[in-house]
Amino acid sequence: MRLAALPGHCAQDSLQREQFFQWRKWKAYGTGVAGDLFVHLFSGTHFITGAHGPTRGMATGGLRFWNDGRDVPT
Repeated sequence: MRLAALPGHCAQDSLQREQFFQWRKWKAYGTGVAGDLFVHLFSGTHFITGAHGPTRGMATGGLRFWNDGRDVPT
């Protein structure tokens, strides 16, 4: 991986192996599991049912269960 290709806000010299392979766990590299994967669940459901989706949404989360250094809730 070319570290120069990372977004400017990412610490390019501190990329660890775990951060590379499990990038969803850190805000600098992704939006967490929900931000990355839930869209696929909902877009398929909306396609099948013909729905256009909600007009509003709300989510909560926390880092209460996993204590492994991540900064994004699962």
